[in-house]
Amino acid sequence: MNKQKGAVIVWAVLIIVILIIVGGVFYFQNTKSSVIDSSLIQIQSTDYLVSYSPTLFSEVHTNVRLPRDYTVGHQGIKLIDPKYASKIGKNECSSGEVGEVSGLMRLCTAENQPGITFLVLSDSINNVTSVFQDFGTSDQVIEGKTFITSSIGAEGSGVAYYFYSLSSNKTLVIVRNIVENDTFIPSDAVFNQVISTLTVR
Repeated sequence: MNKQKGAVIVWAVLIIVILIIVGGVFYFQNTKSSVIDSSLIQIQSTDYLVSYSPTLFSEVHTNVRLPRDYTVGHQGIKLIDPKYASKIGKNECSSGEVGEVSGLMRLCTAENQPGITFLVLSDSINNVTSVFQDFGTSDQVIEGKTFITSSIGAEGSGVAYYFYSLSSNKTLVIVRNIVENDTFIPSDAVFNQVISTLTVR
């Protein structure tokens, strides 16, 4: 009888210890994530909210020209790695123009630096993406959100477009750079982290 009672006490103590450990881990994770969240900065558009870490990005205003004709400029907000943002306004960007003198540098702008751009078009997602049908489109789920995506590029560099419906007549367009060897800037992990904070207002 005493052995049974002793075994019950041992099991009860073990269960209590496990509960304390699990509770401690849960509390620590929640505290840690709230500390991280409190350090995020928010893009506060009238149509959407997106949060980002100021250690990873600087926020700048930019002008985006979209396919097919690239003639109309759309005002947007761009998240740029601070190391690229620090180049803006300086003659530190390679021109990339065929036939130009090797090593010739041009002015760095928000438009020619890699990053993530957010802009809102006053049109339905079907109308907006119809322009991209020639380039190919597909559905992609990122952090539980379904986007229509399209990529345009040559020789391993280009631009990826992500389209998200905000309403029947408004579409969020997210533009992300692709550099040589199909490498995305920023990385998938960082991009997905930003997208996870996307909220429609």
